Order: sequence, then C-alpha cells, then structure tokens
Amino acid sequence: MLPLVVRISDDDERSAEQLKLDGWREIEVLETWQHEAPQYFADDHLLTTPNDLDWPFIIRLVGEVEWQDRLHRDRAVLKTYADQAKVDWITAISKCPTRKTYALIRRDENKGPDPMWCGGFIAVWPGSEFDTIDLWAVRPDYQIADAQPYWWLGTSRQLLECAIVRSASKRLRAGTQETNIAARTCYERIGMKIMKRQRTFHK
Repeated sequence: MLPLVVRISDDDERSAEQLKLDGWREIEVLETWQHEAPQYFADDHLLTTPNDLDWPFIIRLVGEVEWQDRLHRDRAVLKTYADQAKVDWITAISKCPTRKTYALIRRDENKGPDPMWCGGFIAVWPGSEFDTIDLWAVRPDYQIADAQPYWWLGTSRQLLECAIVRSASKRLRAGTQETNIAARTCYERIGMKIMKRQRTFHK
C-alpha cells in the first residue's frame, strides 16, 4: 500500500512539528525549478525522436533506473511497490494524449534512425507558460558519460534541449529532490533556477 503524502513550505516549522507529532514521516525536500525566460537551442545536433515510441523498452528502462523519488526514499515503502508505481506512471503516460513524450534514438549515418535503440526519454505536460517535466530517464550505461566534464554531449542534456526546442513556450518547469545532484546540475546548466522548496511527509 502506498502512503499518503503532504507537502509544506520548507520554512514552515510549526506545521512540520505538528505533522511529526501526528505520526507523519519527513521524506525529502522537493525543489521546483523553472526557466525565467524563453530558451533557444539549435535542433541540428539533437538525436531524432521516433513517431512510434518503443513503449515496452521505455517501461523496461523505468525498471532499470535507480530512482530518487519520494517512494524509493521512504524505507517504510517496499521497493517492489515503489518500482511498480513508476511502471504504472509511465504506462499511464503512454496512454495520455495530452502529454508529449520524446525518446532519443541512435542515428546511423547510412541507415538512418534505429528505433530499436533508445538512450532515454522525457515526458512533459504542455502549458502556455511552461512545459512541465512529468518523468524523464537516461539509460544507466549512459549516465556515466553524462557525469564527465563534457556533460553537455550527454543524453541528459539532449533530452532537456529536445523538450525545450519542441515547446511552444521554450521554457521548462521541473521538480526534483535537493539531494539529486545530477538532475539539479542539468537544470542549472540549461538556465533553470529554484523557485520553490517544499518538505515532503508520508503517513
């Protein structure tokens, strides 16, 4: 069974103390990142995005990633439940016509795009002011390359730029844990800033 969740401002100490007295467990601090102004990137260096996404592969990729979300951080939640929640989430995304999902696939110089290989995906909610990142993931064997000094050549950067290029607003909004250094670094490097911090509690 998945826990109830409530979030409060990170400086609301009175509410935090009351929640703890009522048996709530503090799990994480969630940061909301967003662009203050439109961002523009060239589209010529991006990997192509397939029209027909390989959803079975994407669902398998969700199961391979080491997630840092609130369910996986809560020791009272079984990992199998947390993993299944992620799979259910991406399955719902695959069936939602209002979300936009892009996957980066390898491009062969002679044969063109190879839809059987996917380096990662990003799913966003389109909006008039921002496109909000719903879920994104990179193949585990490509996350190492993303951590190198030339990180902008990595899949993470390309996924984020891909979403911006195809956004009407040219701006993104995303939520991530304050301990997720990789995501925070990516957001900062493409011009996003922290706009809000909230403490997350489970019961």
